[in-house]
Amino acid sequence: MAGRTLTINELYVLRYLRDGVKPTRWVRPTLVGKVVQGGSSSWASPILLRLTAAELVQRQDPGMYRITQAGREAIAILLPPNRK
Repeated sequence: MAGRTLTINELYVLRYLRDGVKPTRWVRPTLVGKVVQGGSSSWASPILLRLTAAELVQRQDPGMYRITQAGREAIAILLPPNRK
């Protein structure tokens, strides 16, 4: 992750995975795209793949994703967790 800046869409996806999904739950790109952007998996899949390559998101075949601890730490300063 060092030397790479996250895009706004990557931040939105990480925030959703951190705040909108239980830590133990895996989600499909279709749900991520629908919730984050109002779109589909074709919007979310490339973003999730980039985040997986950066080790900020973990992928479980077939096409299930969840945020990693590194992903939580990467956005903690920019987007603090929602406090209720």
